[in-house]
Amino acid sequence: MTQQVWASEFQHLSNLSTKDMVKGLPPIKIPEEVCRECIQCKQTRPKFKEFIPTKATEKLGVVYSDVCGPMQVETPSGNRYILTFIDDLTRKMWIYLIKRKSEVLSVFKRFKSMVERQSGSNIKVLRSDGGGEYAATEFSDFCEKEGIIHEFTPPRKKKQDPA
Repeated sequence: MTQQVWASEFQHLSNLSTKDMVKGLPPIKIPEEVCRECIQCKQTRPKFKEFIPTKATEKLGVVYSDVCGPMQVETPSGNRYILTFIDDLTRKMWIYLIKRKSEVLSVFKRFKSMVERQSGSNIKVLRSDGGGEYAATEFSDFCEKEGIIHEFTPPRKKKQDPA
């Protein structure tokens, strides 16, 4: 954000205070200058890419993965989550039933071994959401060791219903 943008933010807050639009809001002093560090500290995180342009040109070039659950009703064997892997090029999908999210890494290792042996190709890019099961250090370390680029997809924005 620029200096002018921050000044206008302080002006808006000041207006709320001076016009008694918010009860209990003390008078806001508009600073003459806002340091760069203060502006950076107010930022929560960098923006995600709106669109990830790369598309797979070979089998297992890009594999998408997600975990769904917990389901309200578990399977007879006690599984409550669904783990999916989708090859971007072929659109082939593999589905695994798991009991806990902590099983994602071990299932991914089994999946990787199986598909790479069967296809003769290696997984190059794995795309997943930023869920804890994928963001764990152990998962990142495994991907790095195996030469897999692990990308996180941006969170979905909820569409607002027209009023």
